Amino acid sequence: NAHQVPVEITTTTTAAASANKNNKSSSLWIDHRRGDVARPLDDNDDDSEEERLVLYRGTTGIVAASTVPYYGGGLRLFPFASLYPNQFQLRLGRIHPMRGMLNLPGIFKGTYRDFTEDSFGCLDFILSQCSIRIMENDATNEKNKNDATTTTSSNKKNQYPVQQAGESVGACTQVDIETVPNTTARFVTLLPSRIIQG
Repeated sequence: NAHQVPVEITTTTTAAASANKNNKSSSLWIDHRRGDVARPLDDNDDDSEEERLVLYRGTTGIVAASTVPYYGGGLRLFPFASLYPNQFQLRLGRIHPMRGMLNLPGIFKGTYRDFTEDSFGCLDFILSQCSIRIMENDATNEKNKNDATTTTSSNKKNQYPVQQAGESVGACTQVDIETVPNTTARFVTLLPSRIIQG
């Protein structure tokens, strides 16, 4: 499928453990079929050695992360984002675009649930750190083995566009995301201040 990108998403056991100590929560997998079940990804209390923990390896149509529930325009793409302080929600959308269109009202409200037991059309994680790596497409690799002149262009083909806050920041093969604990973001507006009297 053209809309499916092969990815590997990892975190570290020390990131999961430090999240557990600092926030009274852990790196979690949210059962998107229900939305009310959150399971810790790593229950290891010994955080002396950092180990790589693979969260997902496979194809996805979209990988997105946020610390706030709304993507923009009222689209509640991250319904679990603000449940845990100092952590973000990572969402993998694996449903076919046509299925997404048919379920657009529920996706827009943040209430869409995939009840099929084996599809996991949407995967949700609560994390403080992760790495997203674009894996090489097997079909591209096979074609490039037969054509030596495409080796340099194949590196560009495996890069995918990245956006931050809705703005394009280029294309790459790996993105690392990490929250900075106990920080406050200040927002600036150029609009005149509104006085609300009650």
